Amino acid sequence: MSLVQLEIVDRVATLTLDNPAERNTMTAPMVEEIVNALERIEADDGVGALVVTGAPPAFWFFHMIALCGPSSTRSSS
Repeated sequence: MSLVQLEIVDRVATLTLDNPAERNTMTAPMVEEIVNALERIEADDGVGALVVTGAPPAFWFFHMIALCGPSSTRSSS
């Protein structure tokens, strides 16, 4: 099952995150598919625009755990 769908019509590439059961959660396999799709788009001189969307019910869900904890780079003020 592909986690990302790519369609190119009339010079417009539409990249759809397609894992609705997981609310399109960004995972390593999805990132790999996104990178592959972007490489295909970049290599296609016929593409003039890119639309990124997500399969319902959510555009994208991203776990921000790394940003929630304490960090030595944050100011304490």
